[in-house]
This record gives sequence, C-alpha cells and structure tokens, in this order.
Amino acid sequence: MEAAQAGELPEFVAKEHPVHKTPVGANMITGMVSTVVILLYGLTTGESDELFWSIFAFSSCIFLLPYLFMFPAFFKLRVSDPDRERPYKVPGSIAVQAVLSTICFLFIVQAVVLFVFPDIGNGNVDWNYSLPVALGIAITIGIGEWILATAAKRMQVATAEQSNV
Repeated sequence: MEAAQAGELPEFVAKEHPVHKTPVGANMITGMVSTVVILLYGLTTGESDELFWSIFAFSSCIFLLPYLFMFPAFFKLRVSDPDRERPYKVPGSIAVQAVLSTICFLFIVQAVVLFVFPDIGNGNVDWNYSLPVALGIAITIGIGEWILATAAKRMQVATAEQSNV
C-alpha cells in the first residue's frame, strides 16, 4: 500500500479501508494470488501433504530469495562507503564482515536449493515435486520484475512531466 501511495505500484494497490486504514487493495491481491497458487499447486500434487510441502517450499523460497541480495549488498556497501553512519553495526574488521556475509549468503543458497530439491543430498531429484516449485518461483520473480519495470517507467514519466511543468 505504501509503495502504491508513493506511485511505485498501480493505484488500485493503494486502496485502504476508510475507517481502519488497513490495506484493502494489497490484501485483495494477496488473497487472489494465494488462491491461484493453491489451485495451481493443487493440480500438480496428488495428496494434501504433498500440496502442503510444495506450497511451504515455494513460499519459503520466496521469503528467502531477497536475502540472497541483502548479504552481498551489505558487504559491498561496507567496502564502497565505509564512513557513512548506519543504524546498525557488525563488529569486527572488514575481513570478519566478509566471512559473516559469505556464510549467511551460503546458508540462504543452501536453504533455497534444499527447498526446491529436498533429496539432492541423496543424488535424487523428484521433478514431480521440484518442477512446480521451481516454476512457481520463476513465475513469481518474473511478475515481480515486470511490476518493478512498469513502476520505474511510471516514475520516469511522472518525473519528466514534473520537470516540464
């Protein structure tokens, strides 16, 4: 809702409840997307426990993927702009921060890989399980990137219109 109110997402996402000021538009989208995801994953699985684990793996990966970028970004900013005042501080030298960032990054990579391919440690890949999860992740990332690109274009148009006024 906040991003839509700032013009970064479509206007309908910014709709809020008139009394409670809760995000009606964003919650409606979340509900619709969740319903579609459950229905699509329901078509790819045979049993309810498979459906649960498939959706759990998908949603966990979607939750974890931003952290893949956060840890390298943290370290890059510490190297490229070390003197900037920040609200958080990681103790230790830059070498300690490099090690900690790398360890955190590798844990996230390992978690994502194991959520998508849980039996890879045994040398097995169950494509009936892994393919829907991987496709769901790829589609979600694709939609997110499309939304971001559309928002960036909308922001450029708005900035250009303001500078022409």
